[in-house]
Amino acid sequence: MAGNVFGQAPTESPLRRAPLLLLPILLGLGACAALSEIAPLGPDTYGLTAQSASPATAARIGVATAQRFCAERGRDFEAVRTEIGVTDYRIAFRCPGRVPDFLTPPDVGIDTPGFRPGPMF
Repeated sequence: MAGNVFGQAPTESPLRRAPLLLLPILLGLGACAALSEIAPLGPDTYGLTAQSASPATAARIGVATAQRFCAERGRDFEAVRTEIGVTDYRIAFRCPGRVPDFLTPPDVGIDTPGFRPGPMF
């Protein structure tokens, strides 16, 4: 076994392995989230609270859960009120009925063939 400049056998520094040992802990922190039950707050209005290590993660989890709740019922999602804290996110939301495609106006814009802007008011 070759030695180092001091004639000693090379040893592996514990600090060299530290990033590998910390990786599962750091990954686990991002996954730690608590989610309340979705509770009715009033007629056609629901609420929930999500908690996580960061407010951005809590908000992402809270909105995704509310959207999934509405989608499972075949309805749209509409946020009524949100509050963001240091580690939590509270959202009140509704699940209004979907508007049929034939009632929604077409997405007309400058890049639409045949589009001519009208007079400005």
